[in-house]
Amino acid sequence: MTDDQMLSDLLLRWEEAWEHGEELSPESLCADRPELRQPLRDRIASLKDMAWMTSKDDSSQQTLDPSIPELLVNRYRIEELIGEGGFGRVYRAFDEELQRKVAVKVAQRPASDNDGLFHEARRVAQLRQPGIVAVHDVGQDGGTTFIVSDLIEGSNLADQMERHRYSASEVVRLLMSIADSLHHAHEQGFVHRDIKPANILLDEQGRPLLTDFGIAATVEELPDKGASTGTLPYMAPEQVAGEVQLIDHRTDIYALGVLMFEMLTGQVPFQARIPTALREQILFRPPPPLRPINASIPESVEKVCLRCLAKHPADRYATASELAHALNQSLSEHHKSRIATFVWSVGILLLLAGLALAGSVYVPALFHQTQTDTTNDSSDGPPVIEGAVYFDGQTSIDTGVTRFAPVTLEVWVRPTEHKLKTCQFIIGSDIVTEYGMGLALCEAIIGAEYVQGMFYSQQVVPLNEWSHIAAVFGETETRLYFNGTLVKTGPPTDINASTTDDTTFVIGNVGKGNPINHFTGYIRDVRISKGERFYSEFVPDPSFALDANDGVNPTVYILDRHHKATFTHD
Repeated sequence: MTDDQMLSDLLLRWEEAWEHGEELSPESLCADRPELRQPLRDRIASLKDMAWMTSKDDSSQQTLDPSIPELLVNRYRIEELIGEGGFGRVYRAFDEELQRKVAVKVAQRPASDNDGLFHEARRVAQLRQPGIVAVHDVGQDGGTTFIVSDLIEGSNLADQMERHRYSASEVVRLLMSIADSLHHAHEQGFVHRDIKPANILLDEQGRPLLTDFGIAATVEELPDKGASTGTLPYMAPEQVAGEVQLIDHRTDIYALGVLMFEMLTGQVPFQARIPTALREQILFRPPPPLRPINASIPESVEKVCLRCLAKHPADRYATASELAHALNQSLSEHHKSRIATFVWSVGILLLLAGLALAGSVYVPALFHQTQTDTTNDSSDGPPVIEGAVYFDGQTSIDTGVTRFAPVTLEVWVRPTEHKLKTCQFIIGSDIVTEYGMGLALCEAIIGAEYVQGMFYSQQVVPLNEWSHIAAVFGETETRLYFNGTLVKTGPPTDINASTTDDTTFVIGNVGKGNPINHFTGYIRDVRISKGERFYSEFVPDPSFALDANDGVNPTVYILDRHHKATFTHD
């Protein structure tokens, strides 16, 4: 991990603590890396200067701060508290001079004309565009430092996305408006660097407005401001990698791609429990296709989104204006396709109606069936120690079973270590350009990959104890079990994507040739079963063999402690 990446992680820890009312010192955060104390201290100071303009709703606190004058600089009359963040409070106020309502953001700490706060606010005030929240004034009244901006009566996009599932057409139109606003900022030399739902406000008519240009920078300022500022799930690969020379307006286009992906599918393209794993996915994993997650997304819209998410800036749209045009074209192509499909469907119905009048129509049924009956004896695999197969963090066993779904994966496992900042897969099957399908321990808890993403339980698996763990990849959901108890449900896997190639299930990793997700510990039994073996809580079998359930859900693979694999079929 580079110094810039480490600083990004440390700054994230500091900011999370700050949002909860605790301020961690650079000395405590950098106990193991004392050389990073001063750079971290500088970044924290910069964040305090800039990010105080960000706010979040907090309806639980509506009291006014008695230290703030009721009438700021004899002009702005403070009315009520409407939001609060770790860096300041936001008040509804009335501009006595211009006779209009405004939002007044008050910093929690005083600042002088020499502080970066005034410089940032004055730069943002240069942006005049209907889709950008306008800054009107910045100043001090005694020890109170404030900034005055438009008052947006509405909510932000993050809140709205929790209440409303947007259609593809709604997403495209909203993103077109945001892209046009962002293009204006880019033309003025700004790179926002923190595009995310919380930084897009919606007025009472539902129109989007960009806000929080507090950490925005011009291209010339980027070397001094650092590359990794932003919100990690929305950060572009060049931000994550600290490649300042690659950061420009196309970095914001990547973030718009993440936003578009989230609005269309209900999830961000890359998900992980820990920042290091998420950073690795942003840098090296290709974004998953959208249509397997939401089949209603038009192909033309998916194509635009995936181009925004290209790893290298040169492969994205050159400008936000070009992106807005591509979004408009995607909507036009979708409407043309729907019209063509409607006309074709009407033609087919008319043809069938004519054939029905002429006589009966025969439509043949198509069937495809494959059966396998094989035995595999891997005597040269991992060693058998005390009646169990031992995996040393470098070895794995290829079952030879081609991945399929619905499927139930279950194991008796005794891990010997919890690996920090990564997942170790007990059994899994990787998919090129996708997430895989598998059962994992992520640090100490149970997790599962389900092709479109990954989710986690809160169940800790103890070290050096035998535990039964199962994952049911079903048609409507994925279920995780620990010792027969349901501990987590998640989204269903993509059945079609899970059968698009001949990748096999691998024990001790998520797939063949993966160098980083090996399991370390003992496994005494593995069973891969067709279909959904468990629907409710159950008593785990002490060892795996054929049983009454196999008449309904035939077992296709069993690994016992002697490396013997048994295949059965319908």
